[in-house]
Amino acid sequence: MRKKKFIIVLVIVLSFVSALAYLYSYVQDNTGTRLIQEVRSATYPQPHPEPIKLMTYNIHYGVGTDDIYNLQTVIDTIKAQEADIIALNEVDHMMPRTAFQKQDEILKNAFGYEAVYAPNINLGAKYGNMLISKYPILSWTNHRLPRKGRFSEPRGLIEAQIDIDGQTLNVFVTHLSTNRQERKKQMDFIRSYIKTIKAPTVLMGDFNELPDSSKMEKITDILKDTATEAYATFPADVPNARIDYVFVSSEITIKDNQVIESQASDHLPVIAKIYLE
Repeated sequence: MRKKKFIIVLVIVLSFVSALAYLYSYVQDNTGTRLIQEVRSATYPQPHPEPIKLMTYNIHYGVGTDDIYNLQTVIDTIKAQEADIIALNEVDHMMPRTAFQKQDEILKNAFGYEAVYAPNINLGAKYGNMLISKYPILSWTNHRLPRKGRFSEPRGLIEAQIDIDGQTLNVFVTHLSTNRQERKKQMDFIRSYIKTIKAPTVLMGDFNELPDSSKMEKITDILKDTATEAYATFPADVPNARIDYVFVSSEITIKDNQVIESQASDHLPVIAKIYLE
């Protein structure tokens, strides 16, 4: 009886060892290699293979160069570019000048993407920046930027974490002051904050600053300008100044950058295509 039990146990052990040998052999062949790669892909984010299309656009609350309010023209301009992540400035919510429309909701519904609205003026009627994303927005906040006093226009900096196929992309959207002293302090704040960010980063918006200024160096010292050629973004009908930008961190590859012709706002939109490494 004991001998019979021993034989049964021995058969089980040999079967187990044989199964392990087969599994080891399987892992060594091409199929096994693919299996390991699939497991690694599920564990570690892989580079995003397709370019990500970014857009920054000060929409002037839907008033074009003809001084006529028409938000649909803005929407058509944005849709024509098929951007993945869109930064917008001067978006109204229940403002008298834009027929008390909730522009943030209209814009979000027009694209069917995720969106965040960050009003920096909020008196019931609101006015501020907006971020629209084809990709999931994991979290976001709106930083208040420095200003001279309580009677100067409040400005903000949207910070959002966006999931790009398992990679986190930090996206910032801003619209800086027209006052030089305020703008300098706001750039100092943005520079100091973004220097603490370790993940891939994008900064977009209307900076009200020319590219060759000493103030702009505060940004270009820590981020890359996606523009490869000189162009102007303001005013849209006779552009003579570049004040709208898309910046990216060093680990992001720039594929393309261009300004788009449109009279839907007093600014021209800017498009940048990037790769995440």
